[in-house]
Amino acid sequence: MKDLENSEHSILILDEDQDLRSVLKSFITERFGRCKFYTSKTAQEAINIVNEVQIDVILSPLKNNVGLELLSLCREFSLDTPVIILSGDVSVQAYEMKKHGAFAYVFKGSGEEPLFRAIRASLCKAA
Repeated sequence: MKDLENSEHSILILDEDQDLRSVLKSFITERFGRCKFYTSKTAQEAINIVNEVQIDVILSPLKNNVGLELLSLCREFSLDTPVIILSGDVSVQAYEMKKHGAFAYVFKGSGEEPLFRAIRASLCKAA
């Protein structure tokens, strides 16, 4: 298995909020070191990127059904890139997201560690 902290990872962040994308990039780089980031504002744009570039993990919000649309497109195109769904909605069950194909579901209010654990697990899967 490759050394996660010393390998370059390709991470796609799907979110329309530029500030959130910047914060996620900073947190992830601080924890995992060298990363190549790709960003998209829509699920379709994310799929286009994944079809062109080897992506290790996708981070996607659930809001406005963007996450569900992304998961649906991943199934449609038979993509096995791990998708981590981020949401501030406590009523959404992680089981439901995993049933739709998410690698992990992380509640935004739970702090950084659950997100880092999910990213680490997905990177280990991609290695």
